[in-house]
Amino acid sequence: MNFLGLLFISVGLGFVLLLVRLFFHIKKRKNPLRTNFLYVFSAVFGIDLFINWLICIGLGLIQLDPTLDLIALALLSISITISIDIFKSNFKTLV
Repeated sequence: MNFLGLLFISVGLGFVLLLVRLFFHIKKRKNPLRTNFLYVFSAVFGIDLFINWLICIGLGLIQLDPTLDLIALALLSISITISIDIFKSNFKTLV
C-alpha cells in the first residue's frame, strides 16, 4: 500500500467517525466515542501521518501534488477536530 492510499483510508475513517459522533450529538445520546480506542487512535494516527507527509516533502521524497496536499490538509483538519472533541468530552471542567 502506498502513502496516498494510506492517506485516503485515514481520511475515510476519520470522516466516518465524525459522522457517527455527529449522529450521537444530534440524537442527544451519550457519546460512546469519548474514550473509544479507534476514535483516539484515528486522531493520533492522522496527526502522525500529516507530520510524516511534511517530513517527506521536506526531504524531497514526495513531490508536491495538489491531490495529495488536499488530502493531507483534510486529514489534519479531521484529526484536530477529533482531538478537540476528545478534550472537550473528557475534560469539561477545564474548558
